[in-house]
Amino acid sequence: IKILTGEMTDPAIKEKSFIQHAKYFWAFTNKDVININLALEIQHEYNGIKVMMRVEDFEIDHIIKDWPNISSISVHEKLAKKFVDQNESFKSLKTLVIYGFGRFGHYVLEEILKENKLLENLIIIDPEATKKWENYIHRKKLQDSDFKQIGDVLPWDTVSGEYSTLATIKKKFGADQNIHFVMCANLPNYENIITAINVADSFEECKIFLRSSSSASEEKVSSSTFEEKVIGDDNYKKMINIFYEKKELNCS
Repeated sequence: IKILTGEMTDPAIKEKSFIQHAKYFWAFTNKDVININLALEIQHEYNGIKVMMRVEDFEIDHIIKDWPNISSISVHEKLAKKFVDQNESFKSLKTLVIYGFGRFGHYVLEEILKENKLLENLIIIDPEATKKWENYIHRKKLQDSDFKQIGDVLPWDTVSGEYSTLATIKKKFGADQNIHFVMCANLPNYENIITAINVADSFEECKIFLRSSSSASEEKVSSSTFEEKVIGDDNYKKMINIFYEKKELNCS
């Protein structure tokens, strides 16, 4: 196994990689534009190489899906599918709250809607929730003219940790209803954990799914105190479910 440090746009790196002898080339940076440019460049310079690239943008992925010898994969889509498949409760859920409606939040909703025909209430909490929801509906109608919107959708243009947001949800749907809260935003400084604690305090029968990119959040939840709240007791352990991008992802 050869490990090279550098950029594929550097001719020296290309030469050292012996890419001209490769059968496959994978472009998996976290930037769609970089991956697409690399894929097109490699395909042009080295005809015959099969290229796979990571693409997270819905619109771009839809356009490039029929390109010859170039395939695409969405890491967020893979993770969302595995996450939803592992939680049977999503199939009969009636009220869903999604914190963070970026690419990952979109894919989580898509996977839930594939399995769930009973969903009545959807609350989206995001600083640009209204705009993102309108874009989502527009895209779905372009793809399927018969697309029917979920019954009651509440886009909430705010940050995730505000108590007023939770108070509004509690007033509208009640504290004892089995609401699922899915924290899709990748927030810094344990803000997701703070929000999860606030939700757990406000809703007795809810399920909370907390996004994390490492085991650091699990350590915070299971064995320490935070914001003067003990969050390692049995109640919080039962209510807060952590899912990991790195551990749950399988691109094979």
